[in-house]
Amino acid sequence: MKLKLYFLLLLCLPSVMVHAQEKEASPFDLGRMWTFENPPKEWFSEAYNFNADEAWFDDVRKSSLRFATWCSASFVSENGLIMTNHHCSRGEAIKVQKEDENFDKNGFYASNLEDERKLEGLFVEQLLMVEDITEKVNAAIANAENDAQLLELRSAALQSIEEEYGSKTGWEGLRLQTVTFYSGGKFSIYGYKRYNDIRLVLLPENDLGFYGGDPDNFTFPRYNLDCTFWRAYDENGKPVDSSANYFEFNTDGVHEGTPVFVVGNPGRTERYRTVAQLEYDRDHRYKYLLKFITNRRDMLLDEYNMIKDDEGMVREAQEQLSTINNLSNSIKAYNGIMGGLHNESFMGRKAQLEKSIKAGSPGLNYWSELENEYAKLNPHAWAISHLGPSGLRGSTFLLMHELANYKNALENEASEEDKNAVK
Repeated sequence: MKLKLYFLLLLCLPSVMVHAQEKEASPFDLGRMWTFENPPKEWFSEAYNFNADEAWFDDVRKSSLRFATWCSASFVSENGLIMTNHHCSRGEAIKVQKEDENFDKNGFYASNLEDERKLEGLFVEQLLMVEDITEKVNAAIANAENDAQLLELRSAALQSIEEEYGSKTGWEGLRLQTVTFYSGGKFSIYGYKRYNDIRLVLLPENDLGFYGGDPDNFTFPRYNLDCTFWRAYDENGKPVDSSANYFEFNTDGVHEGTPVFVVGNPGRTERYRTVAQLEYDRDHRYKYLLKFITNRRDMLLDEYNMIKDDEGMVREAQEQLSTINNLSNSIKAYNGIMGGLHNESFMGRKAQLEKSIKAGSPGLNYWSELENEYAKLNPHAWAISHLGPSGLRGSTFLLMHELANYKNALENEASEEDKNAVK
């Protein structure tokens, strides 16, 4: 979940039947996930007799947080206490671990405010302002003569809108982000309040925080303490006053039939990829990626087993284990994705849905155009997957380019100055 595009959304988890054997498209084939700008309030009322006003949505949005750039969190007290998952924090928390400590074995707990440990560079963000800017963007691109010009005008419009909102009342001092939905069908601008002073309060040891390990991950309900507590401090070094918006603990739990909403920050869903794109993902994109990260995980695991009991390499072993766990998490997720892409029923329903959309869009050839473009990519899929810049693979292609330049310089007897320039 470390992709660049993040946005707050609302996810409803009702008790539903999964029509796994049906090939007919259903209204919820694309999931039950919505943005705060466009929740299906009428459906909530009809399906669950749940009637929420704008004040409820506003409170839920402001009680929720984005934890750094990779996880979801929330305020859970009046004085800035933050709750997030154990796996979201572990790799960061060990950075404030002292020489004689081992958080993996013993965990960490600050019994008072003075014992809470600040982690430099860590931040959380609270989404305070949201506004639909679709009409503004569409007006800016209305006269585009081709796709290239459309993209250029759209980029300029989004930048201009950010600058405009930076000086609007209520938006000053916020970190602004324009967000593109549905491949350009809708646009919003978000204003985040960023808290830069974040201190560790509680981190369970691994035996509690990661009980069940990878076998349970994504598979069974987690009977563990998959949580971490942090606290946000304000510019004056005082705990943030979050009394206006926070989630109170419900010691009674939930009861059968109660609607449950989960608020979070996904990377992106890719729910609107076409059949041709999904077939490319199945046959190339995820296939190569899964092999790569599995191989990397296995190599790192071998290295970890060699150093895990070395008292002089505690920190190195912890960092290695964190990377291994992250890769294992990705492997399980991608295996699930591949399972869906190889499921004839699911793909059949996707094809049926696409067919019905095309039938209602006469004169548009986007699907055929995409299919033709992806057909051209197929012979080069291995290179796209293995040589393209990636946080996992590094800049392999860039390194090859630099080595080729240096080789040419040597073969052509370039001057020392030219050799050093490309070295």
